[in-house]
Amino acid sequence: MTTILERAKAHYAGLPRLRLSVPEWGSAPDKPAVITWTPLTVRDQERIYALNEDGSPARAGQIRIRAVILKACDDGEAKLFDDMAEHDLRHNVDGDIVGRVANAILYSAGLVDKTGDGKPVDKQVDDAKNG
Repeated sequence: MTTILERAKAHYAGLPRLRLSVPEWGSAPDKPAVITWTPLTVRDQERIYALNEDGSPARAGQIRIRAVILKACDDGEAKLFDDMAEHDLRHNVDGDIVGRVANAILYSAGLVDKTGDGKPVDKQVDDAKNG
């Protein structure tokens, strides 16, 4: 059993960081923000989908924000958001863009190609139309 566990851990450690370009959050029109993350572990999934303190299920918006806060990093693998960013992500940021980032983190959602690189927005739209 240890051998397969070691192979499973080595597989995860060897997975590429996934990345998504977010033009709307970039420093200039030709310099999109780049968000990177590692694939979800079971522990990540537990934290993202955890019940609320009152025992109620997490709502869709909570799940998206948890995913972004937990996993979104820059190219240097530094976390982009902490728990204090939740209010701003919920109330002061375009929900469609938060959703796009969260969907990429949670499901890759056609936003990331097989190499782990983000697809251009026009390619995402074409794929959705032709899906």
